Parts: sequence; structure tokens; C-alpha cells
Amino acid sequence: MSVAAPSGTISKLVRAAAKAGVPLGGGPDRYGFDFKKRSLILFDGGEVAINTSTSPQCGPAIANLLSLKELPDDETDGSPTLSQFRNGSIYISSFRVSQRDMFESVKRVTGTTDTDSKITYGRMFFPTGDGDYQSSLGLHNDLLGLPAEDLDEFTAIGVRIGENGELSQSH
Repeated sequence: MSVAAPSGTISKLVRAAAKAGVPLGGGPDRYGFDFKKRSLILFDGGEVAINTSTSPQCGPAIANLLSLKELPDDETDGSPTLSQFRNGSIYISSFRVSQRDMFESVKRVTGTTDTDSKITYGRMFFPTGDGDYQSSLGLHNDLLGLPAEDLDEFTAIGVRIGENGELSQSH
């Protein structure tokens, strides 16, 4: 969305989407998992890896980015600076995982097996690698001092949130 969009535009769009029944993050359409129903839609066989970040990783990424000095001290200064990212993007990731990787983590943290879940198949993740920017563009995790995270730890949190309905699908 353009930075020139009128104030409140994003909130209005989110409310309209929720009112229209458009699924927003955190529901069963998130990565294909419905923890309450113990069901999973595997997109493209569940083998395509994507990058994804946890909420606890995003805050420090922004804080660490904004704490960088603006410009190099001189032409020999190779330390990271905010100016490196001017008119560009930063790439962070907690995990580069496929749905199969996620499902294996779900089974580890819940003590379940394949037979405990209803699995259906669909098409969404295309093997072009568009969701895997880590392999094509690299990450800025190290530059920003971000810690490695444990997939099973955050899977357990996601399962709890999904099973308990802690994350609303509307705003």
C-alpha cells in the first residue's frame, strides 16, 4: 500500500475483509493446518520450502535495523549501516521449512502420528522458489544479530494458539 494512502486505510481494508469472511492470519488457512480439527491441507505435496518468521523475531529485527548507524564512518568502514537498506528490503527468517517439515514438528510436539490427522491435498506453493528468498537473496539475520530459533518450540506455541482459538481471524 502506498505511503500516501489516507490514514486508516489499512484498518478499513482489514475490517472489510473480516466482515466479508476473508480468512486472515492465524486460522485454519495458515499453512494449511487446522489444529482443532486435526486436519491439514498439503499444498503441492507439502515439499516446497518457504521462509517464515515468528513474531518474536520481527521486533528485534526492526529494533536492530534502526540501531545501525546511518552512514559508514569513512570509505574503509565495512560495518553494517542503515544506508545499505535505503530503498531496499531486509530479509529475515526464523525458519526455511516445507509443510512436511512443519507437520513433522507438529507430530513431535503433540505426540501424534500421520494417522491422527486428516490430510487432503491442494495446490498453492509453486516450485519456483518464490517463497524461499533465503536461497535466492540471502538473509540479514546475522547482520541484525538475530538468534536462531527452535522450530518445535514455536510449533508448540502455534498448536496451542490454534487449539485454544487464541488468535482471532478478524480485527
